[in-house]
Amino acid sequence: MVATRHRTLIMDNGGHSIKMGWNSDENPRVIPNSIVKGKNERKRVFVGEELSECTDRSSLFFLLPLEKVNWDVQQQIWERSLKDQSQEIFRIKESRIVLTHPNVLAPAIKDESCEILFEMFGFGEVFKSSSAGLVGQCKRQSRVVLVVDSGFSFTHVVPILDDKIIQEGVVRMDIGGKLLTNQLKEWISYRELNVVEETFVINECKEDSCYVSLQFDKDVEIARCGGEDNTIVREYVLPDFSIRHRGIIREPVRVLDDTVQKIRLNIERFSIPEALFNPSNIGINQMGVAECIVHSIKKCPVNIREALLQNIYLIGGNTKFPNFQQRLLEEVSSMVEWKVNMSKDVDGQDPIERGWRAGKRMVNGGMIEKRFVTKEQYAEEGEEACARAFFHFHRGNEKRQFGFVEFMGEEDADYAIKIMNMIKLYGKPIKVNKASAHEKNMDVGANVFIGNLDPEVDEKLLFDTFSAFGSHSTRFAFVNFASFEASDAAMEAMNGQAITVSYAFKKDGHGERHGSAAERLLAQQNPMFTGDRPNQTFLLYWNTR
Repeated sequence: MVATRHRTLIMDNGGHSIKMGWNSDENPRVIPNSIVKGKNERKRVFVGEELSECTDRSSLFFLLPLEKVNWDVQQQIWERSLKDQSQEIFRIKESRIVLTHPNVLAPAIKDESCEILFEMFGFGEVFKSSSAGLVGQCKRQSRVVLVVDSGFSFTHVVPILDDKIIQEGVVRMDIGGKLLTNQLKEWISYRELNVVEETFVINECKEDSCYVSLQFDKDVEIARCGGEDNTIVREYVLPDFSIRHRGIIREPVRVLDDTVQKIRLNIERFSIPEALFNPSNIGINQMGVAECIVHSIKKCPVNIREALLQNIYLIGGNTKFPNFQQRLLEEVSSMVEWKVNMSKDVDGQDPIERGWRAGKRMVNGGMIEKRFVTKEQYAEEGEEACARAFFHFHRGNEKRQFGFVEFMGEEDADYAIKIMNMIKLYGKPIKVNKASAHEKNMDVGANVFIGNLDPEVDEKLLFDTFSAFGSHSTRFAFVNFASFEASDAAMEAMNGQAITVSYAFKKDGHGERHGSAAERLLAQQNPMFTGDRPNQTFLLYWNTR
């Protein structure tokens, strides 16, 4: 563990709750991210964790800062939550803060969080990320991670490569815990009891009684049965806030003098979470969470898609539904050709707290030590300093200067390394060698690492360049050179070294090869410009003996 110079507060700012605690704390405080007013306590407003002091939680009205991004409301909740933290030995002004906010995933609204943290609360240093970003960046055993964050407001699928979010692969589904709760309120109110104002109670009812169906059609048939044949139906006894402060789910009871107020739940138990997998069931024309994962994968580079599917991490409250992980694994596996591996529980962690714990691990491990923005930097550069430090994306037009090529066998990989090392692509000699052991996929014979790539070399060109290797029936490939002098020298050096090298045949040249005297004369008169591409010039052909 790396010792930090300052005490650091980690605040995972979710739509439903804030997970807050120091980097030295074992567990975070979970604070409602809302301002609440009770129908039966009209003289008082409950801010954040003051909700625990509300004795009657029926008919509560919620003001949510992330519903329409109200920074004034958010500031009030933070201020109330930080009061308890400021009583620690370390004062706020001597501390740093790690803040998560969903806007970091797709910057689309005015962000006033840095202004509040620096100017209103006086933090000395600030680091911002998303919950998915923190979880993805702290998984150092793999360079690629796919995080599925199904929370209160939305469900996000976030692919991460080398600690950077692949922006083109980020997919958002407009279904979260809030929508599911509202849908359950609507169904119960239509069929049995008016609970439109009982958001708090029905949200607890959803958490206690709903589950993800592994066989939806079969469960529908069971729910249609009566009596003992219906193993799905349950009763949810509503809280009275004198004896019971939370509802109880139980088997149906046939008692004439049963005076408790209850709700009968049948098909709703599995139809509500089903909206995460089939949004069209509730009239939302969007992809389900499994389709979102596949769509996100297809937006990512080909050479990391399989690795992404084998490193899926689930966070957020909706992933706690029973059978959620198993159903998602089955659906994604049926849509792709590769093996899929996902996890929502690591070392007994609550998926809701996973973002906070990832932030704590990154702070204590020194992983983000150089990525904090100081108060002095903010005063000098403003939001530009925050944007430069916090918004790290792999964008579609960015070209990395390295790549990986997979071969079915070690022999093919060794052969490609021997031939292609130091061959020029776009004027830069590429460096080809075996990939590190931890990058090797057990389903693939060998991975080859190609470094020193020109920024213009894209995934397709890299694939095309190496695709000729690995065929056991026809051992041949083409190599590009910028001049006849270079190709002549290569032919002289390579011929006789277990391969046969010659100039390639001209396209539609009726058996004539490149390298004729006329071609050489034209090449001398028209030297290749810097912007020309090597694959437009002369080719070498070889075949194994």
